Amino acid sequence: MKDSTIWVGIDDHADSCKVSIFGSSGSEALARFEVVPDDRGLGQLARRLKGFGSDVRCVYEAGPCGYELYRYIRGRGLSCEVAAPALTPRRPGEKVKTDRRDADKLGRFYRAGELTLIRVPDGGQEALRDLVRAREDAKEDLLRRRHRLSKFLLRHGHRFRQGQNWTQRHWAFIRSIHFDEAHAQAVLEECVLAVAEQVEQVKRFDQLMEEASQQPQYAEKIGHLKALRGVATTTALTILSETGDLRRYARAGQLMGATGLVPSEHSTGSRREGVLPFV
Repeated sequence: MKDSTIWVGIDDHADSCKVSIFGSSGSEALARFEVVPDDRGLGQLARRLKGFGSDVRCVYEAGPCGYELYRYIRGRGLSCEVAAPALTPRRPGEKVKTDRRDADKLGRFYRAGELTLIRVPDGGQEALRDLVRAREDAKEDLLRRRHRLSKFLLRHGHRFRQGQNWTQRHWAFIRSIHFDEAHAQAVLEECVLAVAEQVEQVKRFDQLMEEASQQPQYAEKIGHLKALRGVATTTALTILSETGDLRRYARAGQLMGATGLVPSEHSTGSRREGVLPFV
């Protein structure tokens, strides 16, 4: 019986989607077209894909546009998967890269089974992940603002030596500093204000994460994770938001591979270094 599967590669961007459609055999595309990723354009995409039959399989690479295209196509009763862009095969020395070529490549690789597909989070998990990552961004911004303030004071000969930085004593030291030059004083005040505002934003994110950890769908899982030494609410929420249901990993090695915690080796000649046994 002839295979009637249709393989669709989509190069997804904010302003356009290049689409290449391939049959079960042959190197040439059955069709190529472009749509604008708005309601009208995506509606045209769904109608054209449905016109090729019932067994239509679409794929695109994960990127800054997120998973809305995946959810739209799935919601129209069509198959869609998302590939990991870093693991898409690339020929050595390949320099010509256009949207049409990328769509063609995805369609062919998908048909050949050479793409590494990712698990797409549901809306709730993605929202939780956004919260966790936003809190991490806020912590990084706080670190930058603190560094900026510290370096500004150091340039002007002010260095705190009576204990740990960012304690009450350190803040008292900072507030005791005054510059005769109006511009320097203005910079100091703005830097202090920026740090204070960032501290408050981190506190707000911490409160939101604490509230999220108490929601029924997360509370029990977080309680189990917090039973592990060194795991608190933030770490537990990060694990849940980034990995989802841990039961999908049949073995510890699969979880380690997904998180990048795998053994490494550097060898040269007869010498082997950095070999970490992994069971």
